[in-house]
Amino acid sequence: MRHRRLPVLALVAEGMASAIDAVESRPLRTTLAVATVAASVCAVLVAGAAAHGVALRVRRDALSDGTRGFTVYRWPTPHGRGTPLGSAGARALASLPEVAAAAAHQTVVLPVGTPGQLLSDVTVDAYDAAGPALATVDLLRGRWFTAAEDARGAPVALLDDQLAARLAAPFRSLGADIEIGHRRFRVIGFYHADGAGLHAIVPLGTARRVLGASPGWTEIVVRAREGVPIGDAMHAAAALLRRARRPGAAPSDVIIAGAASLHAGTRIVPLASRRTTGVLAALGLTLAGVALLLLMRRAVGDRTREIGMRKVLGATRAAILLEIVAESTTLAMLGGLTGLAAGRGIAMLLAGATPIPASVSGAAALTTLGLTIVGGAALGAPPAVRAARLDVLRALHGK
Repeated sequence: MRHRRLPVLALVAEGMASAIDAVESRPLRTTLAVATVAASVCAVLVAGAAAHGVALRVRRDALSDGTRGFTVYRWPTPHGRGTPLGSAGARALASLPEVAAAAAHQTVVLPVGTPGQLLSDVTVDAYDAAGPALATVDLLRGRWFTAAEDARGAPVALLDDQLAARLAAPFRSLGADIEIGHRRFRVIGFYHADGAGLHAIVPLGTARRVLGASPGWTEIVVRAREGVPIGDAMHAAAALLRRARRPGAAPSDVIIAGAASLHAGTRIVPLASRRTTGVLAALGLTLAGVALLLLMRRAVGDRTREIGMRKVLGATRAAILLEIVAESTTLAMLGGLTGLAAGRGIAMLLAGATPIPASVSGAAALTTLGLTIVGGAALGAPPAVRAARLDVLRALHGK
């Protein structure tokens, strides 16, 4: 006796149609389950992007500080918002006898390029007028920006050689017009910097006036004077900032990190990031799985009579099982795609509004989406097996 071939594609299509029908016929229940999956995927991607961005930022700061430098970060405290760091604080630090130079600095991640060729996730470093003396880069062509250009927020920029190589030939020359954050800038120089990634430098005043960078994320990069122990320079800077920003017994609202601390962070932060992201992924995907499992169990219970009729009409156990698994997988895929879009969008906003170069890599997106789809199929299997084993008479009576 010949066995009929199972119409796999037709059953998968029927399962996908059932998933869409579930959204229409049971909108609240289905939307909540899909939204739970989407929120879990979004949270995992954003947490991973932020953790990766923090690790990159710590590594980059460690490289740029070198053996003679340290960075002053503003530390949020419950005593109030405090005053943002800026050029005035940098000038005060530069006046210390232990300090050779200091500059206000801020980092944002923005699209850079031409109207027809925008490159995303470019790190834009913004310095005040003292920045060129502290930037650990080699100027190849052109010039640095002037104090007057920083003061008036002139739309000028310097590009690193890796970024310039990605642009079309007409935009690799001095005086060319490019776009940074969808604003027009004039190229005044090209430089080389160690490290991976695409980079550009603009005046700090321009970053605030033209690009809308928030002053609250400004930091101060400092270089100790030759012959002065780095620890002495850090202690002198801490004492000055404590007197200026937190008079009396109030705790300081800044944190000072030298190259040694940052180098230690390059080992600790990635490990902590991976563990934190792993815990969040496990919790989020478990919650999404429970929501999807409950939804499919309820769906099978609501369609008991329909399943009985299909069995009477000749549907096999394998056909019913495949259709329900396809429905569960489709709902998981809908939630996964929604969460992926939301996660990438939030990561881009985080990178543009904070100094954390957060981004969702293609590998992370595909892995998370793949795990969500596989999880949807696996969690749809128990209700599908239950439906496939239903007794025809009991099913027709709705039991």
